[in-house]
Amino acid sequence: MSTSLKLEGFAELERELAQLARPAPRKASARRALRAAAQPLAEIARDLAPRDPSGGDLAASIAVSTKLSKRQARRHRRMFANDRAAVEMFVGPGPDPAAWNQEFGNIHHGAQPFLRPAWEQDQRALLNRLKAELWTDIEKSPDPRPAACGAPQHNPALNMEEAFRALLQGSAAVTAHLPARAINWGAHPQGMGLPALVITLISEAEGLTMMGPDGLSEARLQVDCYALTARGAKDLSRAVRQVLHGYRGGGFRLITHVASRDSRSGGTNEAERPFRSSLDFITAWRAEHA
Repeated sequence: MSTSLKLEGFAELERELAQLARPAPRKASARRALRAAAQPLAEIARDLAPRDPSGGDLAASIAVSTKLSKRQARRHRRMFANDRAAVEMFVGPGPDPAAWNQEFGNIHHGAQPFLRPAWEQDQRALLNRLKAELWTDIEKSPDPRPAACGAPQHNPALNMEEAFRALLQGSAAVTAHLPARAINWGAHPQGMGLPALVITLISEAEGLTMMGPDGLSEARLQVDCYALTARGAKDLSRAVRQVLHGYRGGGFRLITHVASRDSRSGGTNEAERPFRSSLDFITAWRAEHA
């Protein structure tokens, strides 16, 4: 039976890790995160491993390591490309033939799997832990990008929605196209003219570890840029993207632009149908008191 996993947020993590100064720190960060994220998986596998009263301790041999036995390394090279830039971590027992026989069975006894069930039980939690561990290292590292001239000051009392709106309202590039009061969540106030920005929360997920919430949340936001002309909507969307894409500051660990769409709103009066340029962003947010 095959298993599929949907990974979300790792492209943003990869881009942020690339900002770390040198390959060595990047690899060290990835190894530390992989080792920490994999330890609970190893614990589950140890709990599930069968015990042999006659001797030998399969459970105790299950470990998290960057090393393989010679035989394991040969088999690994056959299965995967030899990418020297890759960072790998392995979870499993030592080079004991009994481990293979217990997991898959043989002519003398049926399978008593412990690694596959551990993986199926912990896979999603492991990926969440890995994201949280990597973000922790990213947050500790200084942002090498120069601060944007005229960037808005961050208020730590704001929640994510308020901070996102304040970021746009405090941007000279955006407010050159429209007044700050025309930037709103949910809907454009009736009677207020165009251009306008409307922000919508598409989805939000709280980061979890085996110990509970990790304080990091990931959201998908849509920013609709309305104007009376197609060029006006497009120019406004470019200004929004320039401010938000790659932004890191305050509670925002990273904002990433992931999709764009251009359309025109419905209506019977052709002259009153506004043009719309929609931008989707993924935000990684951690409140500063969390």
